[in-house]
Formats: sequence, structure tokens, C-alpha cells
Amino acid sequence: MSAQAACTFAATLALCCLVAIPSLAAQPAPAPAGMEKVELADGVYLFRVPPDGYARANTTVIINGRDVVVFDSNVRPSTTRLVLAEIRKLTDKPVRFVINSHWHPDHWTGNSVYAAEFPGVQIIATEETAEFMKRVAPSWPAVFAGGFKRREAALTEAIKSGKNADGTPFTADQRRDTESSVELYRSFVAEQTTVARVFPNLLYRDRLTFFSGAREFRLSSQSGDALSSTVLYLPKEKVLLMGDLLVSPIQWGTNSYQITPWINSLKALAALDIKAIVPGHGAALRDKEYLHLVIDLFESIVAQVHAALEEGAVIVDDVQKVVNLDSLRARFTHGDAELEADFNATMPGLIKIAYKESRDGMESRR
Repeated sequence: MSAQAACTFAATLALCCLVAIPSLAAQPAPAPAGMEKVELADGVYLFRVPPDGYARANTTVIINGRDVVVFDSNVRPSTTRLVLAEIRKLTDKPVRFVINSHWHPDHWTGNSVYAAEFPGVQIIATEETAEFMKRVAPSWPAVFAGGFKRREAALTEAIKSGKNADGTPFTADQRRDTESSVELYRSFVAEQTTVARVFPNLLYRDRLTFFSGAREFRLSSQSGDALSSTVLYLPKEKVLLMGDLLVSPIQWGTNSYQITPWINSLKALAALDIKAIVPGHGAALRDKEYLHLVIDLFESIVAQVHAALEEGAVIVDDVQKVVNLDSLRARFTHGDAELEADFNATMPGLIKIAYKESRDGMESRR
């Protein structure tokens, strides 16, 4: 090869390298470990976020002609920033609306990220949800710190005794998993001590409908795991975003004593034309089977609680002992040991809600 040809080859190779490097750099970064993106309809994406130390609440992103709407904003701002980075891979359109389904922290603490990034963003919630937020959120730093102390103390005791709280052996695998969980919760608590809580600034009662281009958004206030929760229905896409009115694969409930209005809300929503359902936690659902299963569960609990009280049961413990959910357990768990454990741990709380509702909120003691 001549000197001139060698120089030409070298120059060509260098040019190829210069071209190749930006091309590689332009490739979208992979999603963070544990982040799952599911396209539910054209421009409608569910993001299931990585474990955050609290609860992996779902976020749904709707990309419209000129803007973006986000449904629920996570419990950790650092998690919200991960979601925002994923949004940026899809579009450079601004987030115009953030919808908070209810007042539990895992559904709105990330509001601050969108407010900082998109000045003028409108954050939507029901009036009652906003009031709950303002009254309850100030207590959370202390509540979370107390929760961490209890977790840390339980871990220390398990290591010391070599046993779980129920007396079973505390295995090496359990120790590793528990230590990891406690450390993740530690970082969650640290972040919560400095978070700026940004409250909704566009409030409604009962129903709110708006459009972004041709896309219609129908919001309604429903009873569920929290009172006055917002549910979003996209009628053209037939996608229903339920917040914690529905949680999969095992339904839980933390409200005080409102289960019959919850059943009524679920039945009304089940009457909609639906192709996809997004629960507050868990995978997207492509039919109504699980929704109807939760309705069956709630109705069975209510009927059995009423029967137990009418037969003379007094305290909630007595009622919990006689409510039998074995047939429904199998439909939820399909024999999976972890789901069995979750079902057994969750049902007493739902039974207590039905018990208190049946007694106008009162709980008797012997």
C-alpha cells in the first residue's frame, strides 16, 4: 500500500469512527433495573417502577398531540425522575397535567418533580383528596421514621434470637432479604425528610371531563381504598385507570369503614366498555375477570360479616374467625405460596372494614 493510500485509508477509518461514536451515543439508555413499560393503547403507557422501599405504585403516561398527562406520581421524587427520563425517551412534549388518584403518599409525592420541570403544570385531584393531603402529610416524616426504627429493631432481634416473630428459624436467605429491605427503607425515609410536597391546584367534585386534542379524559370521584379517589377513563381507547380501587394480585384495603360504597363503585366501573385496566399496584389487566373477582370477594365478606353479627358475634376477632374465604382464596392465589401468605395477611383488614361499616363505625370490646 502506498503512503498516499495509507493516509487515505487512515482518514476514512477515522471518519467512520467519528460517525460511529455519535450514533452509539444516540442510542436510548436502557430502562433502570426493575422498570417495566407497557403500551396499553396508542400513546398510553404504564410504567411499573422499581422497588422503592415503600410501595410500587403504578404511573400511567398519556402522550397527546401537544402535551403529556401523567396519572399518579410515585412516593419518591427520585423514582419520579426515573419515570420522567423514560417519558423523555418517548417525547419532548411538556407534561401539562398530573392527576393524583388519592391522598396516600405513593400516589402524589413525586408532584414536586413535575412542578419544578414544568412550571404551570396543573395537578388534578378531588377537593376531599387535597384536604386529606394537607392534614395528613405533615405527620409522615415522623411516621416513616418510626416505621424504620421498628423494622430495624425487628431485624436486630431476629439476628440475635435466630428466629422470626412467629418462632420459625430466621434463615440466612431471610436475613439477606430483610437486611436489603431495611436498607432500602432507610434510604426511603431519608428522602422523605427533605421532600417538598406540592399539592393539587386544580380541584373538582364528582366528575371532570377535559380534552387534549381529540383525546377525551373522563375523571370521576369514587369510593375505594381512600374516599373521594379519582378514576380516569379514556373512552376512545377503552382504558380504565383505577388507582387503589383495584390492587393486583391480592386486593387490600386501608380505609376506615367504607366497603359498600366501594362495591358500588367497582360495579359501576365494571359496566364500562374496557380493553385494559390499570390497578394502583400490579400488572395491567386485559379483561374484567379480576375486577369481578374482587367484587365477589367483597360481597362474600359483607354477607358473612352481617350473618356473624346477627348471630351474636361481638368483637372483630370473633367475626374474623368465622368468615370463610377458602373458595375465593384459590381463585386469587392458584396455590402460589407467596400469594397464599399475602391473602391470609390481607383478609383480616378487609373483614374489619366490613365489621365497622356494619356497626356504623363502632368497634365493640369485651
